[in-house]
Amino acid sequence: MLTGLPNRRYILEILDERLRDHKHEGSSLCAALIDIDWFKSINDRYGHEVGDAVLQHFSAVCRERLDPETSIGRTGGEEFLLLLPSVSLEAAVRTLRHLRTDFPLEQRRFRRIHIRPR
Repeated sequence: MLTGLPNRRYILEILDERLRDHKHEGSSLCAALIDIDWFKSINDRYGHEVGDAVLQHFSAVCRERLDPETSIGRTGGEEFLLLLPSVSLEAAVRTLRHLRTDFPLEQRRFRRIHIRPR
């Protein structure tokens, strides 16, 4: 498994469960679709091995930064579904902003790996 995250089918099953819980318990659920910017350019310029490393790195950043109650899965390519149960919209937006802010900082560290354009 490339990213170590649930695949599309499994994260959609989790979404269905969370939606049932939400309906039954009246709890909140925020969902976000995440797409890694410029991913195709990375694959085209540096090759799929580097693209895979970016996906693995993004997944690791998410696992490190996200609350254990939060679920994230890869829905395809460079796209991910993030499920934040029992949080307010404001808290969900903060979480996404932190991820968005932290990942580029992590990418700067990642760039130290010597890669050559194809």
